Amino acid sequence: MTVNYHHRQKALRAPQLLAAWRAISAPKRVVQDGITLNLPGSDTDRRIRSQMLRGVYETPKRMVAEALLQPGDRVLELGAGLGLVTITAARIVGAGNIVSYEAAPDTFALLAANLQANHFNVDLRNRAIGTQDGTLTFHVNSDIISSGADATRGSRAIEAPADAAARIFAEVRPDVLIMDIEGAEAEVVPTCPLGMLRAVMIQVHTDLVSDVAASAIMKQMIDAGLMFQIDLSFGNIWAFRRPAPGGHGHD
Repeated sequence: MTVNYHHRQKALRAPQLLAAWRAISAPKRVVQDGITLNLPGSDTDRRIRSQMLRGVYETPKRMVAEALLQPGDRVLELGAGLGLVTITAARIVGAGNIVSYEAAPDTFALLAANLQANHFNVDLRNRAIGTQDGTLTFHVNSDIISSGADATRGSRAIEAPADAAARIFAEVRPDVLIMDIEGAEAEVVPTCPLGMLRAVMIQVHTDLVSDVAASAIMKQMIDAGLMFQIDLSFGNIWAFRRPAPGGHGHD
């Protein structure tokens, strides 16, 4: 499936009237593409809150996920955030086929509430993902969307329980990897057995990951037989897919 770039851009635009009305009415929940989403507190980044009020939050990632996923896929999601991509994936592959990680406690609480509000019973894990089992220093921001392993992602440091990516791959046996781990991708991706995957969606945080490290991630995917899908990718949200036998990685 090829996603037209102009179509994707159009999908990101929403009437400003909707955002204005929601801002005035101060809802505790919004509905985006049929997904009920609990709004985080008012200290959330204004740009992110505006996207939520306009009904376009996480639209690029959701569109990439919809293009990559197939019914019955087994999905490992590392960095679930508020759960919009999780729910999008559950609609396609079934909630029982998803294991989702989210380390930030406050974000995890909203994630769990959003999954419950939309009646999806996903295997949610309030843990970090790393290169080994143990604990990981995680930086939590009052703006919960910005939390992450990098110190710039939050002012309050916590010790989060962490699972080794390689071990979780062996447990889950995923077909598709969805990764948004706020800069830790440079360390985690090399430990992942990418050869078992049919497809990958990864957000490469170029504000935290060097050009050299980003290039290394690209090379690791390609060396594992996953082709970069430029027509499905969106900025720093990269899509990869394993070519079908005799194919070229495109539908």
